[in-house]
Amino acid sequence: RRGVALIPLKLGRQMLDDEIRYGTKGAAEVIIAGATQLSGGPTRSGSTIYPLLEGFEPKSTSSGVELTRTIDVMRDIYLRDHQLDGKPVFPFAMALELMTEVVQQAWPDLKVVGLRDMQLFKGLVIESGQKEVRVIARAAQDPPTDRIGADVVVEITDLQRPNLRFYRATVELADRIPDPPVYQEAAFGGLQPFSMSVTEAYEQWLFHGPLFAGISDIDGIAQGGIAATLVPSSPQRCLEGIKAGPWLIDPIVFDSGLQLIILWLRAYRDTTPLPARFRRFQRFGSLSAAPVRCYVEAPAEAESNLFNIYFVDSEGHIVGLLEEMEMPSTKALNRLAGAVAAH
Repeated sequence: RRGVALIPLKLGRQMLDDEIRYGTKGAAEVIIAGATQLSGGPTRSGSTIYPLLEGFEPKSTSSGVELTRTIDVMRDIYLRDHQLDGKPVFPFAMALELMTEVVQQAWPDLKVVGLRDMQLFKGLVIESGQKEVRVIARAAQDPPTDRIGADVVVEITDLQRPNLRFYRATVELADRIPDPPVYQEAAFGGLQPFSMSVTEAYEQWLFHGPLFAGISDIDGIAQGGIAATLVPSSPQRCLEGIKAGPWLIDPIVFDSGLQLIILWLRAYRDTTPLPARFRRFQRFGSLSAAPVRCYVEAPAEAESNLFNIYFVDSEGHIVGLLEEMEMPSTKALNRLAGAVAAH
């Protein structure tokens, strides 16, 4: 009621244990409570301008921020290379990047360490060259129990029809980015050569144009998954006339990981998927610093469409982990392939 957040249970137990073990009689008594800025509204406006936010100013609300963003095919030139049935569609990976940029801009004293429960409700088709959307970011009332930080619930909705929701996710903030774990490559074996070159894959099985062609080499494929090398992208190539710094996540690298799922499904089930939701994406480093190895773990069950994706740096550390990416697929969507050849 007084605006002081409760201490997360795990942290409170540790502080109590430390006091019992190391506290001394006569020492000053210190009462510690969670800082309101970690679970309330943004602390201040960040000085860094992120690529998708350049030229657009988030507005503070009582519990977060809101942003009106015009998606324009003349400015958002990546849309030319992401079309379904000839219509530009705002990519799942760009929605992820937009949501994280809004939150990181509004909470600059914390670090985006991941997202969870991201879901696509309705595809965002840019019918007439422009589409205005609203990004709403509100801090959750309860602080997270697994870290010092905050959870921020973010939605992308139609500006003219507020009840029309396109995307929703919870962005996870912490006081620091966790140390990257080591990827156990030995568990990902038995790969066989892929049946076509990367160029042929983009021409025959994928619908992504040159700006989304982030796969540079396909290491191999097996019943258990597929592995490849992905190259980082530049915001300046994807957005017309911007001066902002690098991506926060790198939507092209992220999307390229999803493209590998398409290739695996075409190879083993002859179906094409589209992204629907995922359970969690954990961020341990930059996907844009250098080329990354990407390992896609395919589901063991024949009817499952849940995949795990590991983004691994040159030293074998996981810089990004996508868990339970749901990609429903059908043969009917095979018609989308060949957009590169048609360019």
